[in-house]
Amino acid sequence: MNRLRAREGERPAKPESQARVVTDTSIDAMLVLDASGVILEANPASARMFGYDKGELNGLNVSLLLPSAVGADEPLAPPFGKLLGVESRRKNGTSFPAEIHWGSDADQSGLLACTVRDITSRKQAERSLIEAKEAAERTSRARMEFLTYMSHEVRTPLNGVIGVLDLLRESGLTSEQSELAEVMANNGDMLMQIVNDVLDLSRIEAGRMELEQELFLLGGLSGSGREAVHGPNTRKTARLYGCRRA
Repeated sequence: MNRLRAREGERPAKPESQARVVTDTSIDAMLVLDASGVILEANPASARMFGYDKGELNGLNVSLLLPSAVGADEPLAPPFGKLLGVESRRKNGTSFPAEIHWGSDADQSGLLACTVRDITSRKQAERSLIEAKEAAERTSRARMEFLTYMSHEVRTPLNGVIGVLDLLRESGLTSEQSELAEVMANNGDMLMQIVNDVLDLSRIEAGRMELEQELFLLGGLSGSGREAVHGPNTRKTARLYGCRRA
């Protein structure tokens, strides 16, 4: 019964007390100004953010804290309802990036409110992302330059090998020698195709890779596969078996 009476006797907190709890516990700086920009009241976060002692901000002009947003000798005409990015200044003269939001008193008393949020951590994260992106782009450019360089370094001797093989096949070889030279020439062509595919990475990275549908003879493909390993397997007991149609 006593507990019930105590509850009935409780009264809701006054609006001023509720507002004080919000401002005192906010991590953002909250400033109350007059029409000329003089700070009338500042919450604890304001002193911590700008490096002032408690109560030291009262009476200062807000242009000292927000020089990029408020001119010292200019009339205060803030854009209400907009979130603005500015450079704020601490007591020791150092600056930091911030976002501010302006508001006015609903009863037209001439009082202004300014909320300031320190976005240093966000800007540092953005710079880190930009640096990581630029580093990735540099790595990609270096890789493509390397592949371009290798295209000349690999193609030139490979073309020479294929050209000499063509001359060798026309030099009156025996039947067995001609067969081995044919295998070597086919493998050279296959290696050249692989080099071309590897060097086509730029098209893949750009998203311009296109797949083509072409008819081919399965027997010819399997035959070239057998020929590719024919030479090494002639000295071993391993055998390759072709597929037969059921």
